[in-house]
Parts: sequence; structure tokens; C-alpha cells
Amino acid sequence: MSQEFMKIVDLLNQEEIKNIGIFTHRNADPDSVSSAIGLKYLLEKYAPSSSIYLFSHTMSNLSKGMLDIKKEKFLDNLDDINLDAIFLCDTNNLDQIGKFPLKSITGRGILSFVIDHHSHHEYTDKVDYAIVKKLSSTAEILSQIYMELKVIPPPEIATLFLIGMIFDSRRFRYISASIFSIVEFLIQSGGDYEKAINTLQSPMNVSEKMARIKGTKRLLHHKEGEDIYTISYISSYEASVARALIGLGTDFAAVITPHQDDEIRISFRSTIQFAKRNDVNLGDLANSIANQFNGSGGGHLTAAGINIKPSNKIPKDNEKLLKFILKLVLSEIKKK
Repeated sequence: MSQEFMKIVDLLNQEEIKNIGIFTHRNADPDSVSSAIGLKYLLEKYAPSSSIYLFSHTMSNLSKGMLDIKKEKFLDNLDDINLDAIFLCDTNNLDQIGKFPLKSITGRGILSFVIDHHSHHEYTDKVDYAIVKKLSSTAEILSQIYMELKVIPPPEIATLFLIGMIFDSRRFRYISASIFSIVEFLIQSGGDYEKAINTLQSPMNVSEKMARIKGTKRLLHHKEGEDIYTISYISSYEASVARALIGLGTDFAAVITPHQDDEIRISFRSTIQFAKRNDVNLGDLANSIANQFNGSGGGHLTAAGINIKPSNKIPKDNEKLLKFILKLVLSEIKKK
């Protein structure tokens, strides 16, 4: 992977790039934040004449806590910064970064790159270079690049990488062949494993607890063969509610946040057994459904999300919306 990264560096240095923007997906999670900060440090080393800016439309509470470990500023708008190159980090889709107007500036001679580990999205075919690997996290990709380049990350960045890897691997439930050698490298570099674990043990606030309780009261459930599907809706914390439903015993969960900020958000979660039994990757499933409504979708094997705009095709009534989404999911899975 280091050779691929150096191809990016060569492109940046050939063009004498002045301003580089690193963008994460909206509601940036610990993997997004750790990999964006780690990428910034690496670019400062290999493209020292460039100014590098971090951007995030929104950020999860866990991710905000990580900024106590390594002080970095994430901007939520472009202001007067004229970017010459952009990186999408831990996402491969312009529609997932939030309200940054990147579509209006890409294609004007601005270099664009992707570093990501999610399921394929067609945007990656349009950028100047993409490093997309099916590893547990984007933090793992960046850590491996550090290892191959023999760059020792500062202890704070090593700790952030540990947080990102632990979070996205679900505490090492989903692993690659190289992940533990990378963990060893990060700890030897000064990464604080105990601090990484403690950072991810933030207590659940009352609002999130109430969202989980409400989500279980609004369930539509459906049994198909060996699988139990549950669909619910909530005003926020849809990903947390979906995880809770999997913990309760469902095989597949979809939780909808209807018509928030003129947008419908849907979080998908499943067990690994469900994914294997149905030969389905939830990231691909989300992308396929989102494309039917000119929205954005993507994610992992067992965790994914969709963002779509309300339209006449989509029921406004919440109960009808649950049935509508269930029908879409079943239809996509039966295509397999």
C-alpha cells in the first residue's frame, strides 16, 4: 500500500499543490477522525509545501472526545479556502460528506483521492487515485502505510489509530490477517491501548437510552426463512437503535429517521450469519437502494447507511414507510 500512497504523493508534488482538504463522512465516527488526522500527519511529512485542512460536517460524541488526545481542528465549511486537492477519508462517496459543495469544484483541475475500506462506490472510478482495501477500518489502512514506509507515528496518533481500529472492528470481531501485527506496531510506537479502550467506553446519555426504548416500541417485524427482520423509526440515534435491535436477537435491523432536515436517514445492521446466509453486503444493499432515489448509501458487510430526499415515491406516514422499506430490502436480497 505504501507504493500506492507514494503515487499520490508524486501527483501532489508534480502539481505543486498549495491547499489540500481531507473530508470525512457526516457524523464522523472514530475511524474517520483517526484516519483523517493520521493522513494529515503523513501528508505534512511527504508534501511539506502544502497546507492541509481537515473537514467534517458533523461528528459523533465519541469522536469529539478523541480530540482531547490530539488537538486538531475540523472545519465545517470551506469559507475562503481555495482547495487544489481533496481526499475523501473513510468514505468513497461525495454525497456522504454533508453540505460541502465539492461537486461544484471537482472537475476544475482539482486533484481528488479516496482512502477507504467500504464497499465499492462508482465515485472511486472517477478520482485521480484511490486506495480502497477491504480491511477492518481505514485506520488499519493508514497504519499499514506507516509501517511499510517505516514512519513511526507520534504516540497520540498511534492511540487514535488504535481507537479507530477497535471501534470499526467491533473490538476485533472482524479482523484481517495483519491486524494484530499492526496493533503491536502502534503500541510499540507509544500508542496507549488502555486509553483507547477507555475513550470508547463513554456512558450512554439519557436521550440515546430513550431512543432505544422508543425504537423497540415502534417495531415492524417479519420472518423470512431462518431470518427475523425488524424495521423501526426514531428521530435520532438510528444507528444506536439498530445495534440495540441486533443485540435483542434480530438478524437484520433497519431504523429510519424520517424527514429530518429535508432528509430521510436509514441505518442497517445485521449479524454476520445473516450476511453469509443471504450472500449480502449491507454496504452494497444500501448503495443499491439509495440509487433508486438519487440518494447516497454505503457501508460495511454488516453495517451501512442511506441518505435520501423525501419524494412522492416514499410514503410520508411512518407506519407505511416501515412496510415500504421492508419491501425494498426483501426485494434486493431476493435478487441474490
